[in-house]
Formats: sequence, C-alpha cells, structure tokens
Amino acid sequence: MQKVSIHIPTKHEDSDHTVRNLLRGLTSLVGGASTQQGEGAWLSRFQILVIEPVTVVYSLVHED
Repeated sequence: MQKVSIHIPTKHEDSDHTVRNLLRGLTSLVGGASTQQGEGAWLSRFQILVIEPVTVVYSLVHED
C-alpha cells in the first residue's frame, strides 16, 4: 500500500475549492481521502526560507 499526498498552500487563491476537488477526485478513484493541516517551506528568489500553512490531502492506494 502506498500513501499519495498533495500539499496545497492555504494562501493559494482558491485553496478550499482545490482541496474539495482533490477529496472528491481521490475518493472517486480509490474510495477515500483525508486532510491534515501542516506547514510547508520553500526558498524565495533571494534564498530566504518561507514557511506557510498548507493543507495536505492524502489517500492510501493499493499497488495493484
């Protein structure tokens, strides 16, 4: 079994809609999905670490 996860920045313009669509899509494909709040990080063009809240949409997928 594999875990598939997609991280959506909460500052993304339409993050709630994106999360709902991902939940619907993963549930249709594999029978279920969940969300979890977390933090994501990336480097700005000036090499400054930017940390921001994210929603993680994930599902467990059988390998067959």
